[in-house]
Amino acid sequence: QEIAEGVDWNVVFMFGGGLAMGAALDASGFSRWLALAIAGSGALDPFTLTAIAALLGFAITFPASNTAAAMVSVPLVASIAKGVGVNPVAPVLAAALACSISSALPSTTPPMAIVYGSGKVRMANMFKVGIVSDLLRLAVLVATEPYLAGALLRLKGL
Repeated sequence: QEIAEGVDWNVVFMFGGGLAMGAALDASGFSRWLALAIAGSGALDPFTLTAIAALLGFAITFPASNTAAAMVSVPLVASIAKGVGVNPVAPVLAAALACSISSALPSTTPPMAIVYGSGKVRMANMFKVGIVSDLLRLAVLVATEPYLAGALLRLKGL
């Protein structure tokens, strides 16, 4: 009973839902279709796939919260990487990190909603400042993450 009360079931179900969605994307063939559509010829190099994964995660965070964006983009990117024969670690990491970049809109994180809700910051100002910093962080992520992920994989022998 104590264990059941101490577990954050929302997190458990959210994580399970993400895994189920990834499995469904694989089983339905959607991820393979999307991988072929993105790659054109069916072959993507890891750097390009990682950049696409980061852009996908980043783009999804604008209409959704960072957590919801990660739930959608991470299983999708993992399925795409598997579909084109790329180790999914770097693209999945890029997508997950990119989901945490966005800070231009109140919908992205509770702190941004609180700031906007105070009435002291206008939406236009929040977006102008936020989008510049978001794009800078995205550029740094795209430029560095494939190399850092590769170094981590080599350290682990993968």
